[in-house]
Amino acid sequence: MAAECKDKQNVLSILSLPAEIIELILKQNCIQHVDIGSCSIVCKDLHRICNSNELWKKKVCNRYTFLEKKLEKLDDCDFWKKVYINQVLAARTVLSKICDVSPKHHLFDDVSTEYINKNFTPVVHSYGTLAVIEELKCIIHAKGEECNLTHKYYTEKVLKIIQQQHLSKKWKKFFELPVSQQQLEKGALWIAQWFQPTLGVTKDDLHDVFDNTAKHVEAIIQKENRFHPCLNSGTIKWKGLSESKWPPVECRQVLECINKYLFTDEGLSLSGNTDNYYDPNNSFINKVLETKQGIPITLCIIYSSVAQRLGVFCEPINAPSHFLLRFLENPGLPGVEQYTHIDAFNGGKIGRYSTSTPSGEPVPAGLEAMFHQVAQPIQVFVRMLKNLINIGRQQQHTGAGNSIDLLRSSLELYTLLNPNDIPMILLLMRVLNHLGVHMDQVYNLHDQICEKVGEQFQPQLTDIIADGVATDQCRKDDLYFFKPKRRPENCEVTFSVGMIMKHRRYDYYCVIYGWDAKCRAGQQWMLQMGVNDLPHKGDQPFYNVLVEDGSKRYAAQENLYQEEPKEIPHPLVGKYFEKYAGTHYVTNAETVKSYPDDVPFPEPMEN
Repeated sequence: MAAECKDKQNVLSILSLPAEIIELILKQNCIQHVDIGSCSIVCKDLHRICNSNELWKKKVCNRYTFLEKKLEKLDDCDFWKKVYINQVLAARTVLSKICDVSPKHHLFDDVSTEYINKNFTPVVHSYGTLAVIEELKCIIHAKGEECNLTHKYYTEKVLKIIQQQHLSKKWKKFFELPVSQQQLEKGALWIAQWFQPTLGVTKDDLHDVFDNTAKHVEAIIQKENRFHPCLNSGTIKWKGLSESKWPPVECRQVLECINKYLFTDEGLSLSGNTDNYYDPNNSFINKVLETKQGIPITLCIIYSSVAQRLGVFCEPINAPSHFLLRFLENPGLPGVEQYTHIDAFNGGKIGRYSTSTPSGEPVPAGLEAMFHQVAQPIQVFVRMLKNLINIGRQQQHTGAGNSIDLLRSSLELYTLLNPNDIPMILLLMRVLNHLGVHMDQVYNLHDQICEKVGEQFQPQLTDIIADGVATDQCRKDDLYFFKPKRRPENCEVTFSVGMIMKHRRYDYYCVIYGWDAKCRAGQQWMLQMGVNDLPHKGDQPFYNVLVEDGSKRYAAQENLYQEEPKEIPHPLVGKYFEKYAGTHYVTNAETVKSYPDDVPFPEPMEN
C-alpha cells in the first residue's frame, strides 16, 4: 500500500511544470480560448496562469494583428482578455447578422444601405468599426469547412458599405486640413481601400514600401555623390514638403537616382501599362506596386512620395490627356521656364513639355499653360475617379467584369468629393435605381440636389424618381408573386441547378443557377443570338449560367454538356451556392426554395 502511494506521488501532471512553461503551451495557436477557459476552472494555480495578461495579449495579436500596434502600449492587468472577449462577441454577433442577409436579399442584386444601417450599425457602435471590419474579413477569408460561399458573398457587400462609411469620415476630415498637409499618398491609399475592402491595404504597409524605396535610392546616391546633402540629414524625414530642401543641381541628382531605381530591373521595374491601360487596377496604388504597372497619375503619386522622402518637392500637373510632375530647376528664369517636367509614365523622363507632349507631338495651340497648371489634391483624386467612372461605363456596355459595382463605388466617392456635380449625381441615382434596393439613397440624393438643379436637369430628376418607384414596385411584386419551379411540371429540363457544364460552341465552363422550360428571351435577342438556327430553336429548356470569365449567359440545353468539373471563379457564385463539392455546387437555402426538385444533386449524365 505504501509503494502504491509512492507511485502516485511520482506521477507527473501539468502542474508539475513551471508556470512559465504552462503559459508558453497555452500561447500556442492550436490552443483555443475555450481550451483556456476549461483549463482555468481546474484549480487556483491554473486559473491564475490562464488569466495572465501576456497570455491574452499573445492570443489577441495572433488572431487580430490589426489591434497589436494600437494596443501594445496599454498594460492594464486584465485588458487583453477583455479585448479578446470583445472580439469573440463581435464575431458571433456579426456572423448571426450575416446569416440573416441572404433570406431577405436573394431576389435582389445588392444589399440596401438602409438594411445595413439598421442591422449592422448598432454592432459597429457596440464593438467598434475596426473590430467589425476584422470579423467580416475573417468570414471572407475562411478556408475549408468554415468557408460558406453565401456568407462570403453577402459579407463582401456588407463590408464594402461599412468600410466606405468609415472612409467617408476620414475624407471629410482630410479636406479640412490645409492643402499643404493633404498628402497624395494618403488619398491614393483610401481610394485603394474604398474599392478593395476585402484586402488588407494598410497605411503602414504603404509607408514601409515608400520608406524602403527611398533608402534604396539613397544607396544609389551614395555611390554617385557621397557628399550629397540628403545623405547627412537622416533617413526618411520629410513628408508634406512645400519646397525642395536642396539646390536645383542636387535635386536633379536625386531625381535621376530615383529613375534608376523605380524604372529599372535593379529596383522596382515600374512602367506604364500601355497594353491594358483601362484596367481598374492601374488606379489602385497597392496593385500598381504589386504588378509594377500603372497609369500616369498613380505612377506620379509613387514618384512624388519617394522624392519628398529624399527632400525634393514635386508638384502634380493636370496636363491634357496626361499627368506629369514638375520641379523647380531654374529659379533664375521667368515664369514657367523655371520648371522642368517629369514623366513617370515613360520611365521618369525629365524635360520640358510646354511646346511638345512627352510623345513628341506639338502641344495644341492655347493649351501650353495647362502643362504648368498645378493640380490641388482634390483635383488629383477627382481625376482618378473620373478615370474609374469611364472604365465602369465602358464595362457596362461590354458586360465585362463586375462593372456595376465599379461604377457605383466610383460615383459614390466622386460625389462625396465633388458634391456639386449634378450630372454625376443623376448618374449615380440611375445606377442605384438599376440595383433596385437603394431607394433611400435615391431620395437622399434627391433632397440634396433638388434646390441646386436648374431647369435643364429637372425633367431628368423627375424621371429618375419615377423609374425608381416603378423598379421598387416591381421588386416587391417579384417577392409577392414568387413561385418555385418544379421539375414534375417541366420534365423536359434535363440538367439541374449546381451542375458544372461546358458550352459546345463557345467552349466555356459554367455553372447553372436557374432554368426555364422554354426560352423566355425576347424575339430581338433570339434573332441576334441565332436561337432560330438551333435544331430545337427556342422550344427547349434554357439555362441561366455563371461563366468562368465573370459574365452571365442564357444557354440552350442542346449547347451544354458535362465535362470534367472545375470551380467557376465568378463573383456571383455565393449568391446561389453555399459551397463547391468537387463535382458540383451545393445550392443554398434560397436557391433550394426556387428550385426545390433540383436537390439532391442528380447523378452525372453521359454526353
